[in-house]
Amino acid sequence: IAFFAALVTFLTNKDLRGYSRRYFQVLYSYTKNEKFKPSLFNSFKHIHSFAESLVYRIEAFANTLKSIKVNFVDQTLKQKIFDQINRKEGILLICNHIGNIDVIRTFLSDNDYAQPFNISVFLQKDRCAIFNNFLDRIAVKREDIKIYPIEEIDITTISQVDDDMKKGGIVLIAGDRISL
Repeated sequence: IAFFAALVTFLTNKDLRGYSRRYFQVLYSYTKNEKFKPSLFNSFKHIHSFAESLVYRIEAFANTLKSIKVNFVDQTLKQKIFDQINRKEGILLICNHIGNIDVIRTFLSDNDYAQPFNISVFLQKDRCAIFNNFLDRIAVKREDIKIYPIEEIDITTISQVDDDMKKGGIVLIAGDRISL
């Protein structure tokens, strides 16, 4: 499905092909690596890769993405996170915004820890509605996830998140998201 969605998008969206071409122009001019030379084939692979990443995101939130697919360069860091979860100590994870909240949730769904925990996620207000609608459409139980709009962070929000962290909760926030 991802292949055909990427193919149709590639064939019908001239602007997207142009953006991808510009991306490869910059990449090629920087690296001088022939495999990054702008081409229709590279642009299609670029769009197809994005389509596949969307499939992984859906798998992550539908709890069908196996955590074995989530790799750590440093296994001691993974163990430190699980140890902290087991001690019911709160964790604040700052990530980049594209896909990592999904992947982190999958990683945290691993059975290497004993204690249940809540996840607090900070998103832009308009993204909260999209995100909630997405979770509803794929029928994911989300009682363990609290979503906070970054535009509405106030002392009450901070107090709620602090209480959750004291109970071993995990806070996920993209590093480029700030309260207005």
